[in-house]
Amino acid sequence: MDALEDAVERFAPNKATLAVVSTGNNQRRWVYYTESASNFIEAVRSVQSRASHVSLEFETTADPGWTFHDSFVRSIRR
Repeated sequence: MDALEDAVERFAPNKATLAVVSTGNNQRRWVYYTESASNFIEAVRSVQSRASHVSLEFETTADPGWTFHDSFVRSIRR
C-alpha cells in the first residue's frame, strides 16, 4: 500500500489533492479531490499495474465544498 501511495503521489502532484488517508482493519482509504474522477481512476489503475497488485475499490462523489475534508479535520481536533 505504501508503494502504491508513493507511486500515485509521484504521478499526480498537480492532478489531484490528497486530502485524507485512513488506515485500519487491514485497509487503507485515500480521499483525493480531483477535477475528473474518471481520469484520475484510470491513471491510478495504470500506476497500480506497475507498482502494486493490491486490490482497489473506487467510490466517487461530488464534494466541491470539501465538506468531507472539513468534517474530518473537525473530528480529529476534538
